[in-house]
Amino acid sequence: MKTTIIYEKTTRTYHENHWSGKGEWSAPHAEHAIFTEPAALSRQIREVLCLPDVEEWNHDGPYDWRVEPSYAEGCMWFTMLTDAKSLVRIVAGAYRSIAPHVGDLYACKAEEWGGLFDERPTVAYRHDGHVPNIFEDFGGGLQEELQRGLPKAKQWWTDALATIEERLPARSFEFHCSERGYSETHRFSVLTRAPAEELARIYGAKLNRTLMEADQMRYEAHAASPEGKAEAKEHAERERELRTMMGEGGYTSMSRNDDGTISMWRD
Repeated sequence: MKTTIIYEKTTRTYHENHWSGKGEWSAPHAEHAIFTEPAALSRQIREVLCLPDVEEWNHDGPYDWRVEPSYAEGCMWFTMLTDAKSLVRIVAGAYRSIAPHVGDLYACKAEEWGGLFDERPTVAYRHDGHVPNIFEDFGGGLQEELQRGLPKAKQWWTDALATIEERLPARSFEFHCSERGYSETHRFSVLTRAPAEELARIYGAKLNRTLMEADQMRYEAHAASPEGKAEAKEHAERERELRTMMGEGGYTSMSRNDDGTISMWRD
């Protein structure tokens, strides 16, 4: 049997009671996809990658920044390549041989920083038993050095994604993405002796189709059905009625509100 990857996306939302100020998380909602082809799995991984925003990563209060802003992207990528819990290390680690070694990506001066790199890439730097804070010298030489290493770091990630398209991961992995009131868990489980077609049937998934691709297939199938065509016709009629109302009322602009109502006004 081929190696099979089961992908599970679990989402949860937080609902707050504005009267009491208390809230609770919803029950987890899970979606699944089944893969046996590296290229298809690569498309799914790319769909769910959630790399941090540079400005958000660097922002540390109303008037504070973690690092000098012009060096922020380089420092952010350095932390992603050296933090064992970062998304890029988790994904790369599942493919083992493509895990980065920071000493190969950053041309640090040996007499100043060469001794700070541990042989294990999961440990960014260690010197005389002490792990220094590389960001304590705001805008200093090390931050500048990490910014100079940015092109190599990003090229390594591009090369890693190309490798992912060619082979399946060696072990299971998962990562999390969250924001206020919402969280996602992405779990990729490697099975070496599993009937992929049977698993796809059990989970109601299309083999080697990402979640977005499966949604698109369902949308296209529904749009081509009698029910979908009737809905499209009704939608077109409603849009024509709206345009007629705007013209008759002399309105030049409109917006669709979150509560389902429509607002019209004259500019």
